Amino acid sequence: MDRVAIYCRLSDEDNHKFGLFSESIENQKKLLIQYATDKNWSIYKIYIDDDYSGLNDHRPNFIRMIEDGKRGNFNIILCKHQSRFSRNIETIEKYLHNKFIQWNIRFVSVTDNVDTRDKKNKKTRQINSLMNEWYSEDISEAIKATLHVKQRDGKFIGAFAPFGYKKDMKDKNKLIIDEEAAQTVKNIFTLYMEGNSTNKIAKILNEKNILSPSRYKIKCGYNYRNPSKVSKWNKTTVKRILRNQVYIGNMVQGKRKKINYKDSKVINIPRENWVVVKNVHEPIVDKNHFQFVQKKLDEKSRITKTGKSHMFFSKVICGECGGKLTYVKVGEKEYLRCLNEKKSTSIRVDKLKKIILDRINFHLRKVDRDRLFFICNNNEKKELELKILEKKYKNIMVELNKTKMNLKKLYIDKIEERIDEREFSIIKEVIMDDRNKLLNHVENIEYKIKEIKDVKENHNGTFNEEIKKLNHFIINELIDFIKIYKVDKTNKKQVIEIKWNFIE
Repeated sequence: MDRVAIYCRLSDEDNHKFGLFSESIENQKKLLIQYATDKNWSIYKIYIDDDYSGLNDHRPNFIRMIEDGKRGNFNIILCKHQSRFSRNIETIEKYLHNKFIQWNIRFVSVTDNVDTRDKKNKKTRQINSLMNEWYSEDISEAIKATLHVKQRDGKFIGAFAPFGYKKDMKDKNKLIIDEEAAQTVKNIFTLYMEGNSTNKIAKILNEKNILSPSRYKIKCGYNYRNPSKVSKWNKTTVKRILRNQVYIGNMVQGKRKKINYKDSKVINIPRENWVVVKNVHEPIVDKNHFQFVQKKLDEKSRITKTGKSHMFFSKVICGECGGKLTYVKVGEKEYLRCLNEKKSTSIRVDKLKKIILDRINFHLRKVDRDRLFFICNNNEKKELELKILEKKYKNIMVELNKTKMNLKKLYIDKIEERIDEREFSIIKEVIMDDRNKLLNHVENIEYKIKEIKDVKENHNGTFNEEIKKLNHFIINELIDFIKIYKVDKTNKKQVIEIKWNFIE
């Protein structure tokens, strides 16, 4: 008795052509089992690959079936349609017209009447494979065009939302915050702003048993296959999160693309060709904090044994030669020293911290703290921008009221038969078009005004009271650079000059 291997496959590409019901795995199985039974064939095994493209030759059960066939475990492969086996013309040629002949395997597909035992059937098989490949290419191009339009519109098209977000149940192309994962994202940014290296942050997260993005997806029940096989936090994952604009509300897509529709390999796209749409969804991270992190990532800071960069990195320079002071540790004491042996400029880190902290608090007692925060976040110009936006807003509201009055007048003219229906429709369309443009303009201005005001209102009291302890963020926000001179041998005093990010 002949022994048959039944093969079923389904992927998204098939839904465009056949519809989910007609091509479902269950329907394929039912049809093929009945067909094998009618032919009095013994079913060896049923192989199923769900959610795999017909262009993919690395389908797990497809590979198992090929290996079993090579061992001689069956002598017939049965599919509903030749395209279920493969949409790749090279794969069809390799197996149907070469390997299967060598292994004495007969291939049969039901709905397109393919049977390799019938030699006259070969041209039909080749035409089928060519048409299947053309179909895959057409579908690939159509899908790419549709997805590119969505990308430009700021719609999310990925299979899985970025860590910290989830897809909106009402709109799968919209991202909403996943509170649990978002807290981890916030913690990562905070830890980095406190001076921890990406490697140290990964270690902290692993010690606290915080789930990595890949493990978190699995925990949430997503059908996620991790290609890297890395399940724990590492510095690369942390850095990827710190670099991702998605966390300030921007949608960044089109970073990579497939070489072609038949090849699963992807290539990186130059940064200037990425599709970036700003302010699409709710941010997780403050924009000023994000920019601070980007600046720190671009700098090459020296990491201490604790896994942190010292907080004065890139801020402290030698007043004698202009070179940067380098962090060194002698025993338990930390120093910042000039590497120029002739100058020998040096200062203990704990001493410098105390001096800087005292001077910062001295200035905080003298200045308007809200004003200080605003200036230090590089937003002094935004005060002027805010005034301009508010003036524009008032002017547009005046124009909107005019369109409202014009519409009212238009309806009166129509009722009193000063204009006919055709004239009414044309004029109304012009007025409504102008009104919609003004409304869109108002919405954009309202968003910008809110964004500027939020910067000032949501500083979380950073400068509302005396600072007890310095950190990287405070140093970078308030200080441009610190110039340190060597100790004067006559009076034993050391001059320290501070260039602030605000006017004293």
